[in-house]
Amino acid sequence: LPVFDSQGRALAQFIVGRLKIPPPEGDAVAIPYAVDYRFEDGMALVGHGIEGVPGGDWYLTLYWRVERYPSRDYTVFIQLVDEEGTIVAQGDGPPLNGDYPTGAWAPGELVVDRHSILLDANADEERLSWKVGLYDLATMERLPVHGPDGLRLKDDQIELEME
Repeated sequence: LPVFDSQGRALAQFIVGRLKIPPPEGDAVAIPYAVDYRFEDGMALVGHGIEGVPGGDWYLTLYWRVERYPSRDYTVFIQLVDEEGTIVAQGDGPPLNGDYPTGAWAPGELVVDRHSILLDANADEERLSWKVGLYDLATMERLPVHGPDGLRLKDDQIELEME
């Protein structure tokens, strides 16, 4: 059915609201590598898994524990950095390719979020580290993150070693 604004103009799109369809319940998720990083807006990175092939696609799976309702939708940044701190590959995007934004997350959930990055065939993956964090796309401000010791991390980014 066509939808019109208050001036009588036809709208191409009209969004009523979000509909949340929770994932099916099943077996407990096995987290390959457990970590403990807490973001200031109610989310914690509790684990990750890294897999890939030299000169091809690498996959980083992030395991987010929701502690309280996030106030907005955040973007995940992932960087592969060499020993000198140079970014050799990068991928930014919403969790689950935009299918489940952080603003819809609810306390108690474990969100499994897989990202891919194409790594150049000449890159030495044994000398790279992963940098991960969240930011507000509207302001480009990174969300503060704290390590297991409770201290805020430099540049509000988590460093994960290649496995």
